[in-house]
Amino acid sequence: MPLFTKTENDLTSRFDKWCYFLKNLATFDDIPKILQEPIFTKAFESSSLGSLSKLEYDSYTQSLMQYWDAQSSIETAIETATKKGEQIGIEKGKQIVLKVIKLFQEGKSILEISNMLSIPETEIKKIISDFDS
Repeated sequence: MPLFTKTENDLTSRFDKWCYFLKNLATFDDIPKILQEPIFTKAFESSSLGSLSKLEYDSYTQSLMQYWDAQSSIETAIETATKKGEQIGIEKGKQIVLKVIKLFQEGKSILEISNMLSIPETEIKKIISDFDS
């Protein structure tokens, strides 16, 4: 790119920035302020991989794979725990509904059931109403 002679201060368009980036990439230790946009940052990071030795690159890819494996394990654990929590919640909810219905059928008042189970009266009324339907 010998014909591109603009300096960092002369860059006005994205095309100018790309030309400057490509021409001067080999000289960058860090990405210049004018190029600190997501697309240039990603390109800069990608280009730095190209300068690694085979041993460094293999180490980098192994590290990246370990990171992805760990990330995947964490996501799977969260998903599993969430599903298990939902199942436990559903079971506990069913047990509470059965207790409410049983106590109501035994003649307990809504206030008594609410106090016994520490559930708001509105919830007790809703459970009973849904049961009656």
